[in-house]
Formats: sequence, C-alpha cells, structure tokens
Amino acid sequence: MWKEFLKNKYINKFLIRVITLTIPFAAKRRELRKILKVFLLEALKDKFSEQYPDYFQFAMFQPWGDFYMPCVLFNEFKKQNNNAKILAICVNENQEEVLKGFNAIDKIEKIAKEDYASFFSITLPQNYTQTLKKGNLYCLSHWLYAEADKNKSMNFFELYTKMLNLHYPSKPNISNLYEIKNARYSNTVLLYPESNSFNSKELSDEFWTKLADRISDLGFDIVFNTKNKKYGNYETIFLSMKEQIEMARCCKYVIGMRSGFSDILALNEVKNHIVIYPQSMYFKTVTKEQQEQEFKRAFVMEEGRTFEENMKRITSLKMFNDYAIEIFYHSEEELNNEIIKYVRI
Repeated sequence: MWKEFLKNKYINKFLIRVITLTIPFAAKRRELRKILKVFLLEALKDKFSEQYPDYFQFAMFQPWGDFYMPCVLFNEFKKQNNNAKILAICVNENQEEVLKGFNAIDKIEKIAKEDYASFFSITLPQNYTQTLKKGNLYCLSHWLYAEADKNKSMNFFELYTKMLNLHYPSKPNISNLYEIKNARYSNTVLLYPESNSFNSKELSDEFWTKLADRISDLGFDIVFNTKNKKYGNYETIFLSMKEQIEMARCCKYVIGMRSGFSDILALNEVKNHIVIYPQSMYFKTVTKEQQEQEFKRAFVMEEGRTFEENMKRITSLKMFNDYAIEIFYHSEEELNNEIIKYVRI
C-alpha cells in the first residue's frame, strides 16, 4: 500500500520538497530524493503498461546513434515476434519526426524531459535487469542492458541487435524512408564539424575553413551543418534530423567528425561520406573511468590493444556497411590533404 502511496506524483513531489527544506545534510537529501524519484518512474511504467498491455514498449536512448540503431532493427524484431505492436517513447519533436518514418513502429509517445532523463539515469537505484515482453517498458540504452556482460559484443550494432534478441548480423531496414531528390544539392559538399560524443575541438576552426576553401576551389558549393557562424562566409544550415538526412543523401560529398550523425548517415548508405575519427576516443559526456568500466563490461576488448584502439574497432562504421571512408586523426595538414585526395577522385 505504501508503495502505491509514494507512486502518487503529488504526494511524491510534496515529500521531495519536504526533504529539501528539512534535511540538513546534502548527501542524505540527494539519496532520499533519488529513492522517491524511482517510485515516480515505476508509476510512469505502470501507466504505459496499463495503456499498452499488448505492445512491446521501448524508451529510445537520446544520443542519435543509439537512438537510430534500434529503429532500423524494429522491422526484423516485428517479424520475429509475430508482427507484434511496438510503442516507441521519445522526448521531443525532432525524435518523433524520425520515428514516424519507420513503419514498424505502431505508436509514439512523448514524455517530459525530466521523466525521460530519469529513465536513463545510471545513478538512480533502479533494477536494470529487464525482460523483453509485452506490456513492460524497456530502456534501449547499453548502460542499462544488464545482460551485456554475459554476452559481450564486438561493436555497437551487435550490442543493440542483442538487446532486441535478434540474430547478429541483422540487416537494417531503411527502405522507403527517404526518397527525396533535390538537384539544388547535387554539387554541394556538406561539412559537419561538431560532435556531441567526442571532442570535436581537436580540429581547429581554421582546419575546417581551409578544407572548405580547397573544396570550393575544386568547384563545389559548401554548406556547413551547424548553428555557428564562425566558418568564414560559407552557408550554414541546421535542420531537423529527418531533413538533415534527406539533404545528405542529395549531396555530392558529406564530410564530418565522428558522431551519432555519422552512424545515421552510414546506416542510410550515404555515398561519398568521409568521417574523421578523433585523436582521443573518450566520450566527453561521461568520465574516462565510467567509459572504461562500461566498455569492458559490454564489449570484447582485444588483448594487446589499447583502450583507444579497441574503441576505434567498436565504433567503426564498418559495423553497418562499407559506404563510409574512415580517416583517423593525424596532423591537420595531413588530414586536409587526405580528404582532398578523396574529393578529387
């Protein structure tokens, strides 16, 4: 009875406020608030379970690569589960628009940002072991995949395939997603210099403007995929993810820093796609210790190789197909020359 009492969002939030005002020790306040938030999460899961008892329910992880990989596998998942219905849960319109492109997804729900962040928290004392069955919510994040350490993967795509209980390798389904043809971009080179995962500042703004100048001299139009206006006088564009994919499929070349966007373009078999891998393969979103611990838990780490060498294999776009050209970091001048060599071909 008391568990149901604490699942009531009004009572729960009132108690959180009481704790904030009355408990003098910050560490104790954080601990008690975390416990109460777990009950709110359980209440939200109960709501979806009651509303969609006949659906496989998936909360989609926010990083774009992690978000997109399950999407292209849902068609195969549906086939292997007697055409079962799929509910996908997201947090914003951008994600929702992408999800609508996948016919295998039967229903989409958006939830509050705070609830979404709590679903994927690696610090809340949640029970991370989850079983794929109808009526249960499953958070599609490798961090929360408790079975990963018992069946380690060679790369990210294998890991997400296993999370959906599919056979690896499983062919991704991208048919009929983006059929747009836009002649305006047929002579365009799209540059995406930023990454939310890795440290894109390893490459200077000057590197990108010099690269743009050299490509422009070859007769191509240049467009930067960014909100920043720091790349000379070149056109910049920042579209929704669906529109970015459609544009990239029309461009002559697409060149950028390894990121979740790289995963999406590779999965969509974008041709003339050149991807630069950073010098440091450590994510900027978590600590080095957290990343090393998680990757040793979930992935096969080949002996005799450094952590960064294993990371390059685990994140290589060859896990999807051979469409992308991968270039690993060296000096900016050498990178620039190597990219131009491919553009001239």
